[in-house]
Amino acid sequence: MSRGAFRSLFVLLGIAAACVLSARTSVWKVTDGGRTLYLGGTVHVLRAADFPLPREFDEAFAASSRVCFETDIERAMSFEMQRVLAEHGMYKDGTTIDKVLGPDAWAAVEAYCRKNDLPAAYLKPMKPWLLSFTLLAHALQKLDCAPDGVDSHFQKKAKAAGKQLGMLETFEQQVEFLVRMGAGHESELVLSTLEDLEGLPAMFDKMISAWRAGNEKQLAAILNDELRKEHPAIYETLMVSRNKAWLPVIEQWLRTPETEFVLVGAGHLCGDDGLLRALRDRGYAVEQIDAGSN
Repeated sequence: MSRGAFRSLFVLLGIAAACVLSARTSVWKVTDGGRTLYLGGTVHVLRAADFPLPREFDEAFAASSRVCFETDIERAMSFEMQRVLAEHGMYKDGTTIDKVLGPDAWAAVEAYCRKNDLPAAYLKPMKPWLLSFTLLAHALQKLDCAPDGVDSHFQKKAKAAGKQLGMLETFEQQVEFLVRMGAGHESELVLSTLEDLEGLPAMFDKMISAWRAGNEKQLAAILNDELRKEHPAIYETLMVSRNKAWLPVIEQWLRTPETEFVLVGAGHLCGDDGLLRALRDRGYAVEQIDAGSN
């Protein structure tokens, strides 16, 4: 297992970033007769420099009476989230991760911790997926990323504006996807995460550029293609199965008289298994929003 495991964490985090200058960005308008729904590709963590968001996002928000997210954003950011993560991501029987991982993997974790001033002992009760997630979160903090990303931004705006809220899955379901990731390949998951953390700044910027342009092909190549080729089971769990579960919900929203703005990680929109392709295949009109043409 190599870079695909690390990319799967990015898929869950929906990593991409905002753009102000691009005429197009990651917002699409879906229509069925006279009914409309907007789809926005998101990032859950952003840097201060990534604001303000592209105006296409604000225009879709203004045109919508209901704003829908992957999950309950407030709950995902709450103290309860920490409890759920601990319940599923920490050993409860005295097991420690240094006894689960191979010696090379744990030695690499210790070396990374020494280099980055992290207490390795703090990580020992964590299961491999939570360890990988924690290391990624720490590395993103070093890039000045904060959890107030696109989703959180619009959740707050929607609540303040009194708009209806919707979600595609529960927070517990999202955690379950993480739990299943890398099962049976724990050392490989951790080693690949550590390897790719070294190139995180460049990788992050590359994803930002693709998202700025709303380039479906580039986003699919960055977020999906390698994961699909190297680790089809993980790709099926994180991407294909979730997109299939979300599609009928999105179609149901399209049948309502309200206009929805559905915000999901950019990787879920693009590629052969993405929601944009699925909606086009089902006969819906899908148009990328271009505020510059207004």
